Amino acid sequence: MATTRRDPSGRIHISGDSASPSNRNGNVYNCAGKGGSGKIRANAGAGKAKSAYNARTNTLNAATDGYVNRSATSSMMPRKTPSMYDPATGVLRPSRKLNAYEIYQR
Repeated sequence: MATTRRDPSGRIHISGDSASPSNRNGNVYNCAGKGGSGKIRANAGAGKAKSAYNARTNTLNAATDGYVNRSATSSMMPRKTPSMYDPATGVLRPSRKLNAYEIYQR
């Protein structure tokens, strides 16, 4: 059984259980009550691995690891502006966008 003691400066001292026979090496993170290496296996008791395939809809389920695909799609890319040059006539086409004066004239 561990006991705690506070000295006049305010520090807390723990004495007692820290040097038990099963924990003489000082590793407080090791599981002393269990045999073996004390490490927990990553898939202990996991059983059968769950598939991401959904047989009912014949699709793959969305990933649940928090990853979000943020890559740019073609709709995010800048569009090529149409050329103002008309190769049939060899002159510049008039702009489709009306400026303020043309709107006023109409």
